[in-house]
Amino acid sequence: MRISTQKNIGSNLRTFRMHKNMSQAAMADVAGLTRSLYVQYELGNRTPDAEALYTIAHHFGVDMEHFFEVDRDKFMGEVTLAKFCKDGGNELMDNFSKLTPFSKGRLLEKSEQLIEWDQFKERNYRQLTDRLKAE
Repeated sequence: MRISTQKNIGSNLRTFRMHKNMSQAAMADVAGLTRSLYVQYELGNRTPDAEALYTIAHHFGVDMEHFFEVDRDKFMGEVTLAKFCKDGGNELMDNFSKLTPFSKGRLLEKSEQLIEWDQFKERNYRQLTDRLKAE
């Protein structure tokens, strides 16, 4: 592995750890490593093995490949998005990216209708529940 890639992974690990507001020791525990080894990864002095990266990524529900991202803003965007893309969200985002601009617009309109429908159902459910409690 090139030294620049190694340093980049280390920088992303540090950024990710700080984003999660964790200590190096806590992140090392997640990865099943000693703190001193984890610190060497963050500093870019050692190359993290695939198992350590996989363990960290799996623990936080992100893709391991994100740690290889060169652009820090894109890296943070991807790991932040992963937080919100559970329950099929990644599949939905993949499908959305394959649509034509026209179809994307139609899908957004439909999603707004579905949100309104869910809100309507919730309001009616609450009203019914309140009436039943009053009786």
